[in-house]
Amino acid sequence: MATILQFLQIILGTVAIVLILLRPPVADENSPNWFRPTLTLRGWERISFFFTIAILLLFTLISGLRLVFG
Repeated sequence: MATILQFLQIILGTVAIVLILLRPPVADENSPNWFRPTLTLRGWERISFFFTIAILLLFTLISGLRLVFG
């Protein structure tokens, strides 16, 4: 069981790194209004954003399972 969880953690970690590196850069980091989004997510950007969050949540869940069963 611990080996399977470790393997899943490696896969999810790699996928998370790739998805984070595929994110488009923010246009202007020196924006005076911090509460207004500088980027509108559409199409692939929106899908990859939510997929990245889901992968990171799964990674956190599996890390917790490894603590319990590891």
